[in-house]
Parts: sequence; structure tokens; C-alpha cells
Amino acid sequence: DYDRALQDFGQAIRIDPRLPAAFANRGAVHGARQDFEEAIADFTQVLALEPDSAAAFADRAAMYRLNGQHDEAIRDYGEAIARNPAFTDAFLNRAITLAGTSRCAAAIADFTRVIELNSAEPIAYVDRGVCHEAAGRDELALKDYSAHLQIDPRSLYGLERRAALFFRTGQYDRA
Repeated sequence: DYDRALQDFGQAIRIDPRLPAAFANRGAVHGARQDFEEAIADFTQVLALEPDSAAAFADRAAMYRLNGQHDEAIRDYGEAIARNPAFTDAFLNRAITLAGTSRCAAAIADFTRVIELNSAEPIAYVDRGVCHEAAGRDELALKDYSAHLQIDPRSLYGLERRAALFFRTGQYDRA
């Protein structure tokens, strides 16, 4: 019950306004309700209390991204990464945001870093493949789609991307 959770976290904040967990949890509830401005405000408060929190930067970045504030999201993911250079989820989500705003060169660098940190992350391969394909690097895209399917052989998205690439490049026997 989101309303009850908001009441409880609000009460906790009134009792102790220096409790970052209450703001973070309330922010998560606001995000789940798609009240992104409220969520951003709560994660901003977490950062006022814990300015070195990589998780709070990543959480606020996610809310910015969902609210369509892509540049702010990219900036906050960068802050999260600066505080935790092995923060795979921050790299992955920044890469997805970059790719979604047609900044594929930067996205490829972040997807590559995700793969270096966790070679079993299928999303990094398929989305890096999409960026390679958009840049006309079909062989690299094919390698990434195939790597994705090695990890997740039942991925409909990966199968579709690879088949479409085969079809587009005239490799009908492989599509």
C-alpha cells in the first residue's frame, strides 16, 4: 500500500529528519507511483545528508531518466560512477540513457565497461550491438548479438535483432 508507506516514511522523517534511509525509501515509493519530481526531491535530500552516496546518485538518476531529464540522469550516473568505479548498474543505466539519446559512441564505451565488470550481463551485449549496428559496424553488432544469445539463448529481443541484421545484410539463409 503506497499511501500507507508514504505516511510511515513521512512520520519517520518528521521524527528524525536526518535519516537518509527514510528519504530514500520514500523516494522509491514516489518513483513506483511515477511521482518523479517528488522522488527526485527525496533523493536530493538523501544526497544533502550523504553527499558521497553512489546509490543515491544512481537512484536520483533513474528518476531523472524516467522523467525524461536525460542530461541530468547522465550527470548523476557519472557522479555515482565517480564514487564507485565498479558500479555496474550505474554504467549500464548511463549507457542505456546515452543510447536512447543517440549518443552511441559514449554508450558503447559504457556498455564495454559493463562487460568488463560483468561479462555475463546480456543487456550490455545486445544494446551495444544496437549501437554498433546504428554506426554501420555490422560485424561488431553480430558478435554482440551472438554473445548476448550465448548468455540468454531464449531472448526474443536478441533473436530478433540478429535475424533482422542477417536479413538486412542479405544473409537470408542465416536469418
